Amino acid sequence: MEHLESISNLKESINKILFKDYSLATLDLRDKNSFERLHFASSSNIPFIELEQRMNELPARPATLNIIVGKLDQATLLTEFFQQKGYVINQFKVEQELVSFLKTNPKYLATGKQKKNLWKPCKLLIEFVDMNIFSLDKLLAIDIACGGGRDAVFLSQLGWQVTAIEKQEQVISRAQQLAKNNHQHINWITCDVNNTDCLPNKKFNLVVIIRYLNRDLIGWIKNHVSLGGFVVFQAFSEGVEKFKSPKNAKVIINKEEFAKTFGKDDGFEIIIDRIDLLEDGRPVSSFIAKRV
Repeated sequence: MEHLESISNLKESINKILFKDYSLATLDLRDKNSFERLHFASSSNIPFIELEQRMNELPARPATLNIIVGKLDQATLLTEFFQQKGYVINQFKVEQELVSFLKTNPKYLATGKQKKNLWKPCKLLIEFVDMNIFSLDKLLAIDIACGGGRDAVFLSQLGWQVTAIEKQEQVISRAQQLAKNNHQHINWITCDVNNTDCLPNKKFNLVVIIRYLNRDLIGWIKNHVSLGGFVVFQAFSEGVEKFKSPKNAKVIINKEEFAKTFGKDDGFEIIIDRIDLLEDGRPVSSFIAKRV
């Protein structure tokens, strides 16, 4: 009798818990229809077959995830995939476990389209927006070396008219998909900024360059930030060498280089000039200045 009671108690405790840590981001890899029919309330959906093309919608690495899959064999395939991409998997749960849990815990049940994104823009850009220091008639922004497009989409969601530049077609294709999924229209340009005709010949209220350094662009930036406009710049800083990434010394900025490049004599007022650490410990120089 005691043995039967212990089994009953174990089943009850399992029903009360789906994941050991609910604070972690939860990625649901089932197909769109299955997700919209029923899903864990705080989860986000990227169908399994679209995962590799939508990696820019995941949290910045390194990160730990809870994963929901349709079948257990998918979990086996994905373990190595996520490890190679720099993610840690806390737990895998299959659809059957999810359905069983939600039946006994309806407060976690949700239906319809996903309401939560796993991706976030650069913290420095969020900080700039939260300062609320821009009072401009037009919100024209350019994101140079936009990568997966998170920062460009973030600004677009806030009402900025964004031009985003990236030289790799595969990368910008993923960024376009991110914008589409978030119902944002962005002027995407696929070109190499080292080519003279790549960058637009017009002024912008905001120039964003995150974790990319090309000193040949400095002249263009100074000439194309409008009066009262801003530069939000972040580059890998001295000390990153010990991490062996990035390996190219030309993309590592020297201490106080930003301040010397965008100082008073150049017509800029410095708002932020400091060293931050990324989640993986690498130092970056974070810089925000206003054209005055």
